[in-house]
Amino acid sequence: MASGIAGTILKLKTDFKKAKDECANLVEENKNLKQEIQVLKEKLQEKDKQIEKLQERDEEFEKLQQHVQNLEKQRNEELLQLQELEMISQDFQNELGLSELDETKENDIKVEENNEQQNYDSNDSTTFPSVDQNKENNKQKSSKKSFLYNNRDNFSESMNNEQKSSKESFIYNNSDGFSESLKENTEKFELNSNIQAVVGLDFGTTYSGFACCHVSNEEYIYSYDSWSNNRDYLKMQVPTVLDYNYDYYIEFFKLYLGDSPDNLKPKLPVEYKKAITDFFRKISEDIKKEVQNHWLGIDFFENVLLVLTVPMGFSEKDKDIMRECVYDANLIRNKCSKKLQFITESEAAALYCMKNELEEHDLLTTRNSFMIVDNGGCTVDLSTCKLVGNNPLQLGKVTEYIRDFCVSTFINEEFIKFLREKLGNRGIDLLMEVKYDEFQGLVNSFCHRIIYFSDDNIEYHDVLNVNDYPYLKQYVSKEIRKIMEENDWVINVVEYNDIKKLVDLMIDRIIRLIHIQISNSQETCSGIFLVGGFSENEYLQERIKQEFHHKVNTISVPYNPTTVIAHGAVIYGLSISSNLDKLEDNTNSSSSRVLDYTYGIQFNSDWKNTDPPNRKTSDGKISKFISLVKRGTEVTSDQVFSFNFKPESGQAHIKFEVYYTNEDSAMYIDEPGMKLLGVLNADLPDTHLDNRSIDFGLIFGQNEITAFARNELNGQKFVTTFYYQ
Repeated sequence: MASGIAGTILKLKTDFKKAKDECANLVEENKNLKQEIQVLKEKLQEKDKQIEKLQERDEEFEKLQQHVQNLEKQRNEELLQLQELEMISQDFQNELGLSELDETKENDIKVEENNEQQNYDSNDSTTFPSVDQNKENNKQKSSKKSFLYNNRDNFSESMNNEQKSSKESFIYNNSDGFSESLKENTEKFELNSNIQAVVGLDFGTTYSGFACCHVSNEEYIYSYDSWSNNRDYLKMQVPTVLDYNYDYYIEFFKLYLGDSPDNLKPKLPVEYKKAITDFFRKISEDIKKEVQNHWLGIDFFENVLLVLTVPMGFSEKDKDIMRECVYDANLIRNKCSKKLQFITESEAAALYCMKNELEEHDLLTTRNSFMIVDNGGCTVDLSTCKLVGNNPLQLGKVTEYIRDFCVSTFINEEFIKFLREKLGNRGIDLLMEVKYDEFQGLVNSFCHRIIYFSDDNIEYHDVLNVNDYPYLKQYVSKEIRKIMEENDWVINVVEYNDIKKLVDLMIDRIIRLIHIQISNSQETCSGIFLVGGFSENEYLQERIKQEFHHKVNTISVPYNPTTVIAHGAVIYGLSISSNLDKLEDNTNSSSSRVLDYTYGIQFNSDWKNTDPPNRKTSDGKISKFISLVKRGTEVTSDQVFSFNFKPESGQAHIKFEVYYTNEDSAMYIDEPGMKLLGVLNADLPDTHLDNRSIDFGLIFGQNEITAFARNELNGQKFVTTFYYQ
């Protein structure tokens, strides 16, 4: 009996202790929940404040908009007055018999027209404007304008008040009748303005930056490096990230433009156009401040040409969206202004290398082809260009192109995965949601270490001191906190072998793409130039030189590879700055032609009973000609003729052979009259996946045929150019 009571008491004690422990755990969990609730409450309060501020800003913006409209109206009226005053000046000249001045003006205008015509006559549709002929044009244009304005002022002073009064009365009384011509004159006035400075804006997916130059000193192009709150190793660029007053951060919004796969596009709390506009508005503050501080007296809207870089493959629609965002960000006065020009990132990098690298490596020979490998923050872009003239320097179009979504984003994802394993999902999620700037600094510091990883440092060892990230310490769970306190909040991040394995995966992929680019090119590659942030990695440079030194004579990295694209944009801007009026607007133009041949590809498929027995291969396949477009078809330069297929399991590479024939219904590539046009090779990574899908297509331009293969799963794109036979 006593033993039974003792056993019951013991069981009760055990159950009580267990219940007590569970209660303690519940108290701790409740404490954590309260902490999270408090964080959410603070966020909600902050959001309420932001809503109030946004409402106030909306009211201020409406007032500002009205003020801008009033200023625009005043400006138009002044322009009209200026036009009328110039007419009076002309009449006054005639009355005084000043024919000599008229002749001088005509001669000046003829000189300018001849100079500009010579500059453009030397370029055909496949080349960029020369980069060596503009300084003299700018000088002549500047001196001529000064002459005209000085004389106009003299005539204005000599006018009598009676003439002024009558003319002004005429202007105001007939303002309605001049509305249409005023619009024309305003646009013309803007286009004829004197460009004094060029700004090249490299709008990147992960980092952005800009470079500047005055047209009077074309050799001095410099990159802006005074970003606020920026780390030293990002001195020339700033993260393409938006901070909405610490309420939330967004990034990668540029991926909504172009043909990026949907799975790479982030979920955004705002519309992507608004995000792009807001980023341009933010960076415009630095651009305008730098221009106005560096060159006193420059009117940004009248005297500055902005050149914006875009990836290869951006459609006219994408450029229109960019133009709209730039206009909404108040970087240009008129939406259709020619003071905003576009150039692809690949072309900008090629222009930079043409001007700064080819001579140093003895590659200034006409018809030389060279490759640009842009290892950026989110993508790696490979492009091949040809030098088509060296006196003056002239660059042909990009003939081959590859884009792949890898590089540092791949490293970032692996590092974030590692952080979640060590610090738990709760801590990382809260840090990303509440203190994104601290999270970004954490990831960027690790990425910086990767960029400067060296194969020589076999003793490499990296640690993460969480004490440097106070909010992260605050957000981790109780269990993680206990473990981290025992280790003084220090985590062993990676050893040499771990980081080398990570970097090798990425570099192997880049090397594979370079091999494919060389195989797709119809010309011998004379040089490879590595640009972009990851190109600073010495291990990457060594690996590429080891792999290709026997195929390519020159493999080089420019002095500052992160600024190459922005500098190239400035070089392009300088080459067109004195000829903006002569630039054609191709936004809505779409040329057409009628095809003389049927075009298609060789494609292997499973042999069927209805197929000829003699064409069955040993592995049960049959090779057929798949027609993409038939002869006699009228095509435009914006049409795509494509074919989709699913790679086989384990297939890591594919070769598209493009054929053409006079026949409408050809079935096999060995039929009479069938000819090979060219070959496009494409890499097929992720062989373990069974949902890969490849789009192959042809686009028919006026002088060339563009062939492309696009991986719909990972966004990889391979492009080459063929020419009509």
